[in-house]
Amino acid sequence: MKRAFYCIKLPIQGGLHLGNGVDSFERSQDLWQSDAIKSALYASLNYLCGIETPSGTEFFSSFKISSAFPYSENRLFFPIPRFADVQWADVPEVERIKYRKKRKKLQWIDQDLFEQTLHARPIHISESKLLKGSYASVNAFRMEAELPFAEELMERVTLSRTPVEGKLSTPFYFRKLRFGRNCGLFFLLETQFDQTWLERYVFPALRLLGDEGIGSDRSAGGAWFDFNPKDHCNTIHLDVPDSSLFWMGMGNFAPTLDYWDKVDEKLSSWLWEKRGGYIASPSNPQAMNLRKKSVYMLKTGSILASSIVPEGRLFDLSPNLEHLPEEKKSALNHPIWRDAAPIFLPIKPVVRQTIQR
Repeated sequence: MKRAFYCIKLPIQGGLHLGNGVDSFERSQDLWQSDAIKSALYASLNYLCGIETPSGTEFFSSFKISSAFPYSENRLFFPIPRFADVQWADVPEVERIKYRKKRKKLQWIDQDLFEQTLHARPIHISESKLLKGSYASVNAFRMEAELPFAEELMERVTLSRTPVEGKLSTPFYFRKLRFGRNCGLFFLLETQFDQTWLERYVFPALRLLGDEGIGSDRSAGGAWFDFNPKDHCNTIHLDVPDSSLFWMGMGNFAPTLDYWDKVDEKLSSWLWEKRGGYIASPSNPQAMNLRKKSVYMLKTGSILASSIVPEGRLFDLSPNLEHLPEEKKSALNHPIWRDAAPIFLPIKPVVRQTIQR
């Protein structure tokens, strides 16, 4: 069955750093989480439209998205499912044990391979179709320049406003993702509305995000992009199973209590991630040093065994204002929304044969 999605590309320029929730800049996530994308879109739209902005519940329920994954020119990369059956081509049987570590390093596969894994078909990979060990494609890679991004580690210095015992600065390392030419991140969007709705509510927010930049280094001119709907938004069709009892989350997900009772935990596979952090509100500096409440979500790529499509939740992560000064309370006069209802795709489980001894 072919399922249609809007594919929105972000041709990122400059270095991108995506924090991983810890007080360290030495690592950066290589995907932009779906809940963060939706919140950024709504904040940008609210900045542009003011009182004419749709309510939070109306906006977040109008569409679903995936997390943002890397792309290189016309080659889209998706996270490899946990159930994927990877087989190495042109490798003697005695040497295949050496490739188990390579399987662990494999993170991204192109659309053709991804669709094969959704149908529980084995994917055959050779050395020529691997790039940096993390990317695999049906078509062989011509050169290393086809890598969507390269990591760059920089040394920076924190200057103390109140020096103690002569200590004026503290050095630290900062990791960026540098995207190649015609490379960036993309995400899938699914909605019941037509493109006119996107032109009214989504595209203006994306243009503003592109001007301001995304990630932790946007204040220094990093991770900006020039979004043009004609070039960076098109429709793609994914070949997915007609039906299945397993579902793969394409973004961060928090189930409702009623839905979780319908999940077979023994057959499911997931990882939890704590989502929270500081409030990002450039138009409201008084609220920028406040922490949101935290919530746990299932990470992108989690697989749930259930007879019905997973149902997510919408959270208000506004901090507790009880002990804050009055100027902080007046600055935060709106909800802090986090949407944990991403796109889910049906996926067939891989049935592995066991050897009888």
